[in-house]
Amino acid sequence: MSSKYLKWTLPILCGLFVLIGCPTPGGISDDFVLTMGNAYSVSHPNSISVTNYIVLAVGAGAYTDNVYTIDGEVVTPTPVLTDGGKVKFIKIEAPAGVTSLTLQATKGGRPVLNSEVSLAPGSVAAPAVLYGETSMTFSDYYHDVTADITAIRPASTVFAKTGEVAEPEYFITAGTRTGGTDGTQYPKWVDTDEEDRVDTVSSATYGDNPHFVPTGNLAINYDDPMTKADGHEITGIKKVEVGVDFDLFANAALLRAAGEEIETADAVWEKVAAISSWKGAGEIYKAKYLQPDGAWGKRDQDPLNGSVVGTWPKTPVTSVSYGGTWADKVIAADFGPLTAPLDSAGLWSTYFEKLYGGYVVDSTGHKEPLVWLQNLFSHRGHTNFEVALNRAGISRMDDLTPEGVIHVVIFAYGLPDIIFDQAVVGYEDSEASIEQGSVFYAQGTGGGATFKNSTGLDIPKVLHVTGLSAAALSDFAANGGVLKKGTADVPNVGNAAYELALEEADGEIAITLKDGFFAAGYQGAYSLSITSGTVYKTPTFTVNQIIARPKLARSGDSGNWVDANTATATIDVLKSETIAFNNDDFAKAIVLSGRTFSSIVKESGDADALPAITAVLTRATGADPYTIKASVLTGTAGRIYKLTIVTSNFASAVSTNLNSVVYYIKVTD
Repeated sequence: MSSKYLKWTLPILCGLFVLIGCPTPGGISDDFVLTMGNAYSVSHPNSISVTNYIVLAVGAGAYTDNVYTIDGEVVTPTPVLTDGGKVKFIKIEAPAGVTSLTLQATKGGRPVLNSEVSLAPGSVAAPAVLYGETSMTFSDYYHDVTADITAIRPASTVFAKTGEVAEPEYFITAGTRTGGTDGTQYPKWVDTDEEDRVDTVSSATYGDNPHFVPTGNLAINYDDPMTKADGHEITGIKKVEVGVDFDLFANAALLRAAGEEIETADAVWEKVAAISSWKGAGEIYKAKYLQPDGAWGKRDQDPLNGSVVGTWPKTPVTSVSYGGTWADKVIAADFGPLTAPLDSAGLWSTYFEKLYGGYVVDSTGHKEPLVWLQNLFSHRGHTNFEVALNRAGISRMDDLTPEGVIHVVIFAYGLPDIIFDQAVVGYEDSEASIEQGSVFYAQGTGGGATFKNSTGLDIPKVLHVTGLSAAALSDFAANGGVLKKGTADVPNVGNAAYELALEEADGEIAITLKDGFFAAGYQGAYSLSITSGTVYKTPTFTVNQIIARPKLARSGDSGNWVDANTATATIDVLKSETIAFNNDDFAKAIVLSGRTFSSIVKESGDADALPAITAVLTRATGADPYTIKASVLTGTAGRIYKLTIVTSNFASAVSTNLNSVVYYIKVTD
């Protein structure tokens, strides 16, 4: 029990529940026993207000058979505690502001109870609901999803003497994840852990942390974040909007004050005591209501809630992709293109930083929670967030059926829920491959030219997809397919760009690239999509130009172009000089950003810091060719630098997919 809890409850137990007098016997009949208990003042949390109650013990009979009056006015008692299905305690709310009254009960005209009661001054009528914000473990927060609770408000506020406290299942992921470039295996939390905790990078590798870690999000939304060497560990959600029926709270308070040790009442009391911030109904969007078993119920809106929330910039466009890095099936919600002044940085800080969870429902009705960085993602600089349906290693997702219509609900602090349905089809992974891999195409030689591989050797004009399953080949035979560049179909009117053919004897699909394929904008990464109700994982191939290798020359020496292929045939340059290219088209096409392999490394000389490639290759505007400034190549005179430049105009994580050239530069002073 924390000191905060003791500081908060001791004044209530010692002063805010005011005991007036002692229990007095009530009337006794042959079939009914009612005993006068005590009068108590129940304090409203975070308020000086109190509400007075009178507690009665029911010894025998049904309390509902009686007529109850306060100073002659009929009142209706409500049950507080049951035992074996029978009501044991009832309470009557005293009129606001009254300090003394006469309580009477009759049955069939016969008196059952007649008592004079003194009350604490200053009482007010009990509110219907208390609203606030509190932190929760993931188990508590998602108990409504994992236990499939459908009621918004609790069906009853009455405690049972033998009631059991809810035990939400630990929200833990079993398995391992890979982190770092060396493939190090980091453990996820296993099902035997005694604490409810979630590692926020259980679905993101260590190397991706700079992209994924939501610094503001951790501070705003998550409770007890702990930074670790390989990521972050969190225990729950920091600011959860909640509602507590005052009648439930009053019953828990009255039982504690009366000395009744009821586990569920104590659990409710402790949950209320932990609420850190109290709010009005108009300040709450969707509340989770406290249940009599101490669990938090279904998060939803009811007539008592307000609607003071922000707005999303637009309705996102949703889609699904297959065979990706994070999962075989990933649903995306995209807010692009953005309209000024909102940019991707603003989208992240204003909206995506506030994402903290949600859930999905499959076509069978099964629900599974979503946790940020486990199966709910976004990257800084991106315009979409993603939901991974079957992320490997998240054991609780194994029960989800990731096909059919998936209902998606996303939560973000201070923003409306995003709710949509997304159709998802079957997916088959395979060992399929394309023999040629990357294809390079010589510039300026026309559509009839031969293709070349990354070393410049001629290769066949027909690409062969091998290793497909029998089901994939059968679906292709029945329905055909298309080439895609990214997610878009490659235009192929009249088969002018390419032809696809099943080579049944070899179990392969042949892709023939034709003149129309190279008409415009053909460079990039491609994949074969088989027309089917199932998505088949097929390999990608890349197409890129081979640009005539340019030569370099020092400034003022343009007549002496040098093609430096080895460290013994260097371009010698003074620090005061620059180096120009003799091929402007090449120099304008150089790729320096993205996942490329352009670099500048020390070939020889003393060991000091190397400049970034972006400092070596510079240009005035995007329309100008790059030049090399020798002044940034510092170090001992005579040092040789090896400059590798990727000439492809698209990015790839595989170096062999990209054409590149190498130069050796010697700084002579």
